[in-house]
Amino acid sequence: MKSNAIYLRFRITLFYFIILFFSSLVSAQEKGIILKDKKIGEIEFLRENKRIKVVTSDGNHFIGRFKIIDDKTIEIDDEKILLDSIIMIKRRSVTSAIIETTFYVLGGTIVAACIAAASTNPIILILIPISFPFVITAALVPALESNHKVKRWHYSIGSDESKTE
Repeated sequence: MKSNAIYLRFRITLFYFIILFFSSLVSAQEKGIILKDKKIGEIEFLRENKRIKVVTSDGNHFIGRFKIIDDKTIEIDDEKILLDSIIMIKRRSVTSAIIETTFYVLGGTIVAACIAAASTNPIILILIPISFPFVITAALVPALESNHKVKRWHYSIGSDESKTE
């Protein structure tokens, strides 16, 4: 009888612990970059540690996962970047980078194979245009991701709850 009471008390304590743990997860705020469209007021949120491409006003390009340093600074690959110096932010997913590389490799392999085979039979060079769709697709994959240029978007750092303002 006493063991049942201890077991019941343990289960109740475990239940409250689980409720407390999950409630803290639900109420956690993620920090990131808030992108607000100046014309129509559309808001997009880039969570911290996402892969992005950033172009700064001095012409430098940075691609990688970003970390938030403070309200005006982010960091990509140990380089600190002020939000005021950014002229363009673009999502740069790992999937699109893999697809882009794959298509470049496929196109290059076809061209290399055609050139190698042309030493025995020059008519095989006619097959080189087969590589064009692969190379063109690889070049177009980065263009599918939308740019967020400073002319149209306002950049700020905040939490995902502040994007509803």
